[in-house]
Amino acid sequence: MVSLIKSFFGVGYKPCNEEADIVLTACAERPVTEMVAAPWFPIGTGLNATGRLSALSAIGAGTFGVAKRGSGRQARYKFYYRRELTGFWFAEVWPAWKSALYAAPLVILAMVFSASPMRKLIFDNAAAPGDSLGCFLLGLIMTSMFLIRGWLGLGCQYQVAQTTGRSFAEPAGLINLSVGLYGLNLTLLTLFQDWSISALAGEIFDSLEAFVTGSNSVYRESFFFRVFRPIAMIGVMALMILAAAAGFWYVSFQYYGARRAGEVVSTELPLRTAVMEALYPYSFQQVAAHFRAPQIAFGGLAYVVLVLGFANAPLLIWLKNLF
Repeated sequence: MVSLIKSFFGVGYKPCNEEADIVLTACAERPVTEMVAAPWFPIGTGLNATGRLSALSAIGAGTFGVAKRGSGRQARYKFYYRRELTGFWFAEVWPAWKSALYAAPLVILAMVFSASPMRKLIFDNAAAPGDSLGCFLLGLIMTSMFLIRGWLGLGCQYQVAQTTGRSFAEPAGLINLSVGLYGLNLTLLTLFQDWSISALAGEIFDSLEAFVTGSNSVYRESFFFRVFRPIAMIGVMALMILAAAAGFWYVSFQYYGARRAGEVVSTELPLRTAVMEALYPYSFQQVAAHFRAPQIAFGGLAYVVLVLGFANAPLLIWLKNLF
């Protein structure tokens, strides 16, 4: 358990951004047709033209940091959204499956605890003090885990994810931002409501007792199914979050991300080589810059309206009541 906690927070990992600098130089100078190997990539793999431009954008602009534990081929790496924030847990790059898995139980609990505070907001009913405190604490956890991570990924999620070489890392930015905003809204929603530690502890204790003993009608089934039910709920919620993020990303946001990565390389980096210009025709950045399709704009609009609309629902309802 201790080792899992240390791994979660990156204990024992030391910044090694000099290795990223070597990759940056190789991406800028190696022949266009060559694949550039990075120490954190599996043997035999590396960065193609798309990955090289992404690495130039991420490392060159300082939006990519790397830390490692161990040495040689046994080294384990963690990646970060800023070079200067390397080693800070809140800036660590997570793959999409990890963001979805961590978000799922928090979102489920938040939806349960926020029912009473939301009724107070909408109907001006009295909110249960235990629910208000539980909602506030969950909001703080979600904000600390996801919001800073999501904010740091704005404008650089594509190139950072490509540089890590981890499959299915790009959609994590959409999950982090939406869940983090949801947590911030819940925190603000319950910040000035009445709290009760004893009421919250009583709710938790009663739920655990009913779960273990099966005394509640909801839990009158075998212990196996009492354990299986919440695990299944978390799994389904994680898959729903992951599927939604992947859909929005691959239909729309990957094109915005690739365009942004190309813009950084072509207009913002002080480093200029002939190889960098020659990489474009072989890259996805070139495809994204010239590809125009309605689903790109509609996908971005749908994410803002549906996902961010849900995440910011408490704020939107409060503004509606205000005016």
